[in-house]
Amino acid sequence: MKTIGDTKPKREFTAVASGAISKGDAVVVNSDGSVSVTQSSIAEDIPSGSETQYESGTVLYSNRATAYSSGGGMFVAAYVDSDNSAYGTACACTVSGDTITAGTPTVFNSGSTNNVSIASDPFNSGRFVIAYEDVGDSEKPKAIICTVSGTTFTFGTESQANATGAFVTSVAFNPNRENQLVYAFRRSTSTFNLRVLILTIGSNGGTNFPSGSWGPGQYNFSSQNNTSPTVTFDPNTSDKFLIGFTDIGDSYSGQVVIGDVLADSMTFGSTVEFASYGNGQATSFDPNNALKFVSAFQNGTNQGQAVVGTVSSQTATFGTVATFSTTAVDNIDIAFDPNTSGKFVVAYRDTGNSSYGTVSVGTISGTSISFGTKQVVNTGNSGYVSVDFDPTSAGKFVVTYTDSGNGNVGTAIMNQMAVITDSLTAENFIGFVDNDYADGADATVAMSGAITKDQTGLTAGQKYYVQSDGSLGETAGDPSVVAGTAISATELIIKG
Repeated sequence: MKTIGDTKPKREFTAVASGAISKGDAVVVNSDGSVSVTQSSIAEDIPSGSETQYESGTVLYSNRATAYSSGGGMFVAAYVDSDNSAYGTACACTVSGDTITAGTPTVFNSGSTNNVSIASDPFNSGRFVIAYEDVGDSEKPKAIICTVSGTTFTFGTESQANATGAFVTSVAFNPNRENQLVYAFRRSTSTFNLRVLILTIGSNGGTNFPSGSWGPGQYNFSSQNNTSPTVTFDPNTSDKFLIGFTDIGDSYSGQVVIGDVLADSMTFGSTVEFASYGNGQATSFDPNNALKFVSAFQNGTNQGQAVVGTVSSQTATFGTVATFSTTAVDNIDIAFDPNTSGKFVVAYRDTGNSSYGTVSVGTISGTSISFGTKQVVNTGNSGYVSVDFDPTSAGKFVVTYTDSGNGNVGTAIMNQMAVITDSLTAENFIGFVDNDYADGADATVAMSGAITKDQTGLTAGQKYYVQSDGSLGETAGDPSVVAGTAISATELIIKG
């Protein structure tokens, strides 16, 4: 006689807990087979690491000149080494956790250099373009491509725009069109107005510019004295970019102009004012919300303020101005976290607080901004402040600055913004745990058909849905995930 085994469906599952799990929690199964709660969080930790010196000489003219590799784990700081004949110099730094390891500073321009900016290639990890003013060559606007392996640079041949002298440069890759950039600079002669050009670089991760790299068009904005250009692309809207700038000729008003870039040409709308006084502005598109951007600036009383802009075609409208510092600021930079929707950081020198290096975390809701308490990253006079996020690690960002309290050396420090991550999907909910489990412990999960007895406040006969934060609700969340049907205030028959 054949013995028939137990054919009852298995209603329990044992897996390794990824992170701590509490009794009664809804859990999901991860791609590695572990289980975890539906929502996890990382606490704010600013700064999260220790200061690292990447340049022992005096660093100058490097505002907005730090960029993370698109592959994460490494960033490049570009700057002027004042103690080495003002040569244009760059240093690649690797990051492990909150520890920065600086490579060897490497010269990219063996001549007097000024106004350095840098952009990271979104299509080729470890490739960058550095823009700068070559003071030693009649202040011409130039650019150079570099690739980084570990912390070692390979530089191509510098390329010169067909333009007159430059002063204050900004460059950005087009995230929707490979090997294309937009280069803006303030002219150092005549009317000091802004010029904008298209720059095309070599394909396949190369470091040399092909012939005809600079587009034929040079676009001038007004005949007035303008400064502090910032080029930023909207990664969610094909070929859409904007330039933020300060119009000195119009009482230092903060302005933006919206553009669309084609193969070798650009079209622009009219300039739009975001602040009647917007000195030293820094502007960036929100990578997680199409056609939204933030401009941060110094207002007429030198306080730090910011405003959300919304693009429509080639114009923009603005929300309510928010204040991130009631004390005086300068050296403003801004960066969005590509991994956390609506979150950004403004980094600056807080001149009203002993010129300390400081950051403020901003959150966008519609067209409004709220700021948390500002956080000091360097308790010393900090100049040429720059900030950028690690694209592969939510909430992790680096701030670089000249540490004037320590001989003006180039310094970097890691930081962690508070992050809440939702891991619930329409497919990965598996059930509820019956006990408390530490990270790495074997957790027992009650699955479909079992009864979880560790809930509260339920109504018998009511269907419940798992919410993104792991709680139970009577209406579907996003995504819609059925938890089961309650049979008492504390018990639920699991479905799935």
